[in-house]
Amino acid sequence: MNYIFFFHIYKYANINNNKIVSCVVDYLNKKTNKRFKKTSVKTKNLINARLNEGFDEEDFYRVINIKSKQWLYTEMEKYLRPETLFSNKFEGYLNEELI
Repeated sequence: MNYIFFFHIYKYANINNNKIVSCVVDYLNKKTNKRFKKTSVKTKNLINARLNEGFDEEDFYRVINIKSKQWLYTEMEKYLRPETLFSNKFEGYLNEELI
């Protein structure tokens, strides 16, 4: 009985995380005018890792907004990508001031 209960919780969490991944990647693409794939295993793993650390969907939008404002139209623009934004520096980016 417990196995079935936990399977349903896992299935629900996985569906919810996939929705978050999709929305976050869409938002990143819109803000940066790029075409990252929401199906990329690496991108999904990065976002899921941050979600598992307790960050939420709004945190991703804040990081994208902060770094886009700082890096768009500069030599740093090339780093507006999932592997940079959602890596182990995520919390540091999140706590930067939005200018």
